[in-house]
Order: sequence, then C-alpha cells, then structure tokens
Amino acid sequence: HIPIISAVGHEIDWTISDFVADLRVPTPSAAAERVVIARKELVERLNVLSDRIKTGLVRKMEHWKTRVLLAKKSAVFSEPVGKVRQYQQAIDESYEKMCMKMSYRIELGNRGIASKAEKLETLSPLNVLKRGYSLTTKSANGNVIKNVNTLNVGEDILTTFSKGRIISKINKIL
Repeated sequence: HIPIISAVGHEIDWTISDFVADLRVPTPSAAAERVVIARKELVERLNVLSDRIKTGLVRKMEHWKTRVLLAKKSAVFSEPVGKVRQYQQAIDESYEKMCMKMSYRIELGNRGIASKAEKLETLSPLNVLKRGYSLTTKSANGNVIKNVNTLNVGEDILTTFSKGRIISKINKIL
C-alpha cells in the first residue's frame, strides 16, 4: 500500500484529492517532511524491533542450552541402569511387604479357623456323647426323638452312645 498525501499548497479550500488522500498537509514541503520523518521513524522502529527479536532469540537459545545441559547431567541420562536398579529395588521392597502382609493375614485367618473349629468341637454332639449322654432316633426315619408323644408301643428306636449303638423296642410309654 502506497500512501496518498494531498499537498496542493496554500489553499484555504479543500480539493477532491484532500478527501481521498490518506494524509492532508498544507504544502508540498510539509508533505516531504512528513514522509522523511515517517521513514526515519520507521527505520528506527525496525531497528529496535530487530534488536528485540535478536535479544529474545539469544535468550531463548541460552535457556534451551541450559536445559539441555541440565538434562545431560541428569542421572537418567548419565546412568540409566542406576535408575532402573533403583526402581527394581523399590519393586522388590514392595513385593516383600506384600508377602509379609499376606502371611500375616493368612496366620490371622488360620487362628480364626482354629478358634471356630475348637468351639465346634466343644459343641459337637459326639463330645456330648463322650460325657455320658446318648442320642435316640426313630429307627424307621432317623428323626431325633424329643418328645415321648411321638412314640408308639412296639416301635423300634435307635440309641447312639459315644461308643456303639443299640436298637430297642418300646414296651411301655410312661
């Protein structure tokens, strides 16, 4: 885009070119001054911006150079096997902790099972029989006899002791 400057000169009236121009100045010499000044300012501004760009690029390059040097000195790049060993050791330690916790949980479970088995053993009907009690059932269907009202004279019953069993015939119900 080439700017259009209207500078007809010492005119009080406005010409058509004044309305379509990018800039209106009173004289041709004022137009020349404006163009020359604008060019100088533009060159100066371009020089300043060029310097700023160069400085910014140099800073960026220094920044990335520093980061690359730091990364190069990092343990990951200088001794990658050491980092792998470090992670391997952490995994081994975690595995040992997990095994210890699992063993502890299994031991607790075994203790709980042993305790419940002991309680079941204490309450077992066979242990009750060892203390001198017996268990009597109907011979025909194996139902436990809890009440004499369920029995009939002449019926066979089975009595179980801690050691052995007998079959009896009911002669009389009292």
